[in-house]
Amino acid sequence: CVSYFTWGAPAAQRATIEALCSANLRDSMRAASQYLVVTLSLASLATMAGTGFSVGERRAHRLGAMGWRQALAFFVGTDASRLPWVVLSPLPFLVIYTHLVPLRLVWDRWYVAVCLLLWSYAGVAYTLQLLFGYYRAFPAGVVVCTGMVIFDGINLPPRVWGPCSFVPYLSINRWAIENLYLGVVENYAHKYDLAPALAEYEFALGRQATAYAAMAGVGLWW
Repeated sequence: CVSYFTWGAPAAQRATIEALCSANLRDSMRAASQYLVVTLSLASLATMAGTGFSVGERRAHRLGAMGWRQALAFFVGTDASRLPWVVLSPLPFLVIYTHLVPLRLVWDRWYVAVCLLLWSYAGVAYTLQLLFGYYRAFPAGVVVCTGMVIFDGINLPPRVWGPCSFVPYLSINRWAIENLYLGVVENYAHKYDLAPALAEYEFALGRQATAYAAMAGVGLWW
């Protein structure tokens, strides 16, 4: 559908194609964003959980034997060692992805969103490894990732949560999906009516900076 619109279509078919796109673009792109975020989050967990904290470091952390300065230095040092992977790995991924999928991406938006997603899940991986050790960190991470999917507010939008409508906004996935989704569909805003999709998923145009800050904030919390 998107490839027809991107590369052009015969005039006789254009009206039919546009009608199909306006009805289906939001659903297919939402599903693609959701699956992509899950895949990238698991990749981050698998990579970051291999940091290899020593038994002594884990014991000191559990017993609260680390002072706050030592804990901060410990976090910064561990995090800095993984930053090259966080910064560089999205580049080949996006190059390959854009050649496989006929979508017009907002490159800078997708790049920052993917970097923040990988980095945010680093905190999850570090925490789980300190709590459960190297071999159990990734299985525990899969459970956390599943929880992020359940509480991402996509299949169950915030409005259905009642007094707990703030919960989806605490999910890393929620903000990553919104950024990736809008980073594609905004290209077609002049052609298709995005209002139904935005209302359904409770996304908002032009708040990518808020989404970036939320992902960074949740990552720091972890």
